[in-house]
This record gives sequence, structure tokens and C-alpha cells, in this order.
Amino acid sequence: MKKIAAISAVSYLSAAVLLAPSLASAANFAFQPRLEGGFLYYDFESQAGAFSSKPLQSDGSILTQQNSAQGDFRWKDTIPLIGGGLTFFVDRFFADLSIQYAFSGSASDTQRNSAFIEGGVGEFSTFSSLERSDDVDFDRTEYAISFGYSITDNWVVFAGYKKAETNFESDFNATTRTDNIPILDPNENITIATVDGELDYDVEQDGPFIGSSYGWRINKGAFDGTFAASLALAFLDSEIKQKLKNQKVRFVFPEESGPLPLANQTVPTLEGDTVGLTIGFTWRGFTPVEGLTYSLGIQGYNYDFDSDETLGEFTETAITFKAGVAYTF
Repeated sequence: MKKIAAISAVSYLSAAVLLAPSLASAANFAFQPRLEGGFLYYDFESQAGAFSSKPLQSDGSILTQQNSAQGDFRWKDTIPLIGGGLTFFVDRFFADLSIQYAFSGSASDTQRNSAFIEGGVGEFSTFSSLERSDDVDFDRTEYAISFGYSITDNWVVFAGYKKAETNFESDFNATTRTDNIPILDPNENITIATVDGELDYDVEQDGPFIGSSYGWRINKGAFDGTFAASLALAFLDSEIKQKLKNQKVRFVFPEESGPLPLANQTVPTLEGDTVGLTIGFTWRGFTPVEGLTYSLGIQGYNYDFDSDETLGEFTETAITFKAGVAYTF
């Protein structure tokens, strides 16, 4: 399993959990549902990777050494999100369930891959390139469950489990070109084929986390509430899955033909794990309605996947701005 290094800044707990001490001291048992909405800035970037292979000819014999490079691509957008959760308090103990869904993401970018084949045709070396343009739609879902204890009226410790899934769906167009074909001018670059198709690209992370939060009570004029900061350490397993489907190829050289259907292709899964430091900040204010509170928060993270021999480096960044309301029963 490949190692992934990460530094993140995101609070896994809602404002309700950050302020659990003051609520828990008010009653032996309480529960608090909440609703949240806001925006998510999401940025997924793949940096170039390089690898070597020995491709086969049609008769099964090794063609020659092939050195390939995968190009950069980046998908990013700011999209709406909705979420909610439920917190239970028993004395100074609490349990929290939460879910968040961000939707209607769209992005586009162009990826350029290349391959250099030594002696690819006769004694000639051949260079080929593939340029793929993606139009992407995506959404993201996060789930978390946590358990904690209020050490003081301001200080909370907690542990839990988190799962996140980002699903990209892309319509793409790819063009393959090559040069240095012996029967042509060696300096001429020839378009060989074009491919249209769809790409499913899924990024998944899950694992446990532990952390602590601290709140400061503020009561100055219109500001009546608590400002809280949270630190957490997450231990996540990560996977990136890719599948090409509904592909059709149209050959341009040596003669035009097609479009012809291609079989669906599943790309090998990239796996890894990460240990990340998390930070979150939340303001939770009281209202004239007893038991009703509101919250404002900002949270974000950045995961950096270590260099992979085949697929290069991947970076996932998310910054969330949320507002919410909660009621304590």
C-alpha cells in the first residue's frame, strides 16, 4: 500500500458538539437535531506522472521499451451544500451523527499524455500523444459518527469515524497523434484516431479520528454565544477508482473508418493511507427562543498524495462555509 502524506484543516464535529459542556450541564439527558447549509469550494488536482512499460505486438512478442507520461489535470468549483445531524447528551458524555451533501459541481480541463517507443516501427523511434478534454459533473457526500466527553464546561475530547465520497462523471473527447512513421516525413505529426466516451472517477476516504475542542463564552451586546476551536487527528484509507465506458473510436489514419465501439475499461485502483491534523472554528449564538441556537463556521482540508510511479501526485482541497440552526430538547 502506498503512503499518502496529508495536512488537513476540517472539524468533523458540528457546533453542537463543540459546545457540548454547557448543554450537558443543564440536564442529565438532552438531544439536539440541526440543519445546515452553505457552500463548498472543492479542488482536485492530478500532477504529471511517468512510468515505463514493455508493450506487446499483435503476435505477443515484446515491441520495445516504452516510456510514458501522464499529464496534469485539475477539476474545481464552488458548489452548494446541505447537511444535518443529531447529537445526544447524557451528563458529560455525548454522541453525534452527521451527514453533508454538496452537489451540482461542474468543471473542465484538458489532460495530455505521451508515450515514447524506442524503435517503435522498424529502426525508428516513435512518439505518440493523447490529448483528452473533460467536461465533468460531480458531487460529494460526507458521513461521520463521534463519541466524546466534556472534561470541563469548556473543554471536550472526542473520537469517531468518517467516510467521504466524491463522484465525478465526465464526457470526454480524446485525440491520438503520432510522429516519426517511416513511410511518411519523420518530422510530420499525424492524427491517428479520435475517441469519445464517458469517465467515472471516484475518490473515497474513510477511517477513525480523535480530537479535542475548546469554547470561549462571549456576551457583549448582540454577541451572545460561544466561539469554539477544534483540533483532530484523522487516520484515513484512500482509494481512487476510474472506469471508461461508452467509448467510440474514429480512425483518421491510414484511412477514415468508424465510429467503432470500444469495451469498457477499469483502470487499476490507486490506494493509500494518510494521517492528517485537523482544525475547525465555529461561532454558536443564542436566540430569544429558548433552546434555539444558530451557528456559523468555516472548515477545510488539503490532502497530498505522495508521488506514485504510475499515476503521479494527487491533491484534494476543500473549504466549507456553513450556517445552521439547532434546537435542544
